[in-house]
Amino acid sequence: MDTQGTETAGTAPIPATGNRAGGVVLDTPSSMVKTGGGQLTNDELQSAEGATTVAPGGPRPRGVDSSGSPEQLIIYADLLCSHCADFQNTNADALSSWLASKKVTVEYRLVSILPSGSAYPARAANALYCVADKDPAGFLPAMKALYTDQRERGDEELASAITQAGGPDVGECIAKGTFRPYLAVSKGNMLLDGVPGTPAIFMNGEEFDSASFDEFKAWVEERF
Repeated sequence: MDTQGTETAGTAPIPATGNRAGGVVLDTPSSMVKTGGGQLTNDELQSAEGATTVAPGGPRPRGVDSSGSPEQLIIYADLLCSHCADFQNTNADALSSWLASKKVTVEYRLVSILPSGSAYPARAANALYCVADKDPAGFLPAMKALYTDQRERGDEELASAITQAGGPDVGECIAKGTFRPYLAVSKGNMLLDGVPGTPAIFMNGEEFDSASFDEFKAWVEERF
């Protein structure tokens, strides 16, 4: 039985770079918007726990900024999702370039929706939230490392893969499942907002709905 990350309601931490929608926001390839973290409330935890069905009316991700200054990308991803890996691997260079030139912010809302006997999607997402909390510069390299082969790594392997990619030592955070409740809120919000699966990509609230990830770069640049 997987019991990690079952902190008492009201005591579950938010990453230092985490927002209340369940995401972390890159503003350059190596830095994130700091939010100060804080604690999840009882209401947030209970709402996430009760979110079992997709809301009708199409996807409406919360926290959309349609000002276009800079453009806002929101990406929902499961670390065991092969299509999520394909999207990230196909567009990593473009995303980094847009971040470096301050054309976009990129918000990753990590979720655990795919079945796994080892709870890998939740453990891997927790590991990346641990990185975002401790050293945001390691977030994209760590994500790349975990997407390389998508093996269902154990906790020690997760920590090792992250440090080998140049990320921080987050072994204790991984072992404790520190941000597992935060991940549950991310998943609950995804369902409440009508986002049906991963990857789901939005620019200023508009969904990228092509099956070809090679088209994403042109789709984004048409909107600059």
